[in-house]
Amino acid sequence: LSVSAIMTKTVITGQPQDDLNAVANTMTIKRFRHLPVLEGGKLVGVVSLGDVVKAQRNEYLGEVDTLQTQIIGGRAS
Repeated sequence: LSVSAIMTKTVITGQPQDDLNAVANTMTIKRFRHLPVLEGGKLVGVVSLGDVVKAQRNEYLGEVDTLQTQIIGGRAS
């Protein structure tokens, strides 16, 4: 995440490689619903709070599936 001065306002932006948890934390603390994403100084997208929630949900569901597979696999052995 970076801070850029545009006109008289300070704008917080993200980069494509930013960590999901860092983006979620910044958006929560700053009370942002949307975060512009810049690459090479150019706008390449906008991340919404809904995007962050979906990505986190998918990450957690993947972890749950992995744990369930390990548990079930451990019992079958």
